[in-house]
Amino acid sequence: MDAVVLDDLIRRARQRDSAAFETLVEIYSPRLYGYFYRLTGRREDAEDLLQEVFVRVVRMIGRYEHENRFDAWLFRIADQSRPRPSAEATTGGGCRVLGRAAG
Repeated sequence: MDAVVLDDLIRRARQRDSAAFETLVEIYSPRLYGYFYRLTGRREDAEDLLQEVFVRVVRMIGRYEHENRFDAWLFRIADQSRPRPSAEATTGGGCRVLGRAAG
């Protein structure tokens, strides 16, 4: 994406312009969805995580610093949103997927 266009979208999103947010979602959703789908293997979980990321972006867009790459910032948020193994799963207490017991 052209840097000037992206900067304009981010500026408008920081001003709570819903059309700018919608455009950012359209641009970045496919990559983020693919990331989450590869992590979870489930369409529903990938969609839930994708929605969670964009809710966080709406809340945090004012903290975005322009000297950073927007996609790197966005994927840091995605990484922080991804499921982590529970302590039980990592200590041999059973297999857990996204906080739900497998079974």
